[in-house]
Amino acid sequence: VWFKRDLRTHDHAPLAEACRSGLVLPIYCWEPSVWGADDYAKQHQQFIAESLMDLKVALKRLGLSLLESQVGIVQTLSEIEKQVTIARL
Repeated sequence: VWFKRDLRTHDHAPLAEACRSGLVLPIYCWEPSVWGADDYAKQHQQFIAESLMDLKVALKRLGLSLLESQVGIVQTLSEIEKQVTIARL
């Protein structure tokens, strides 16, 4: 499950569906193109970091661990797919 903007587990339909379907790998990517944009402030990163801490706690309660990546979603998924088959995103 790719956590892009909706950084919560409560009432998260894709997460619930994924959990019913089998193994789940929750992912968050710190997209370099987003963080480097002129209209992006340091406060945004701090807010996301705090939200991710809460998300990690909530995922742990579900028996899941969050994979954080600094290289963006395309490269992250490419690296994951070298090790396992991704059934759905």
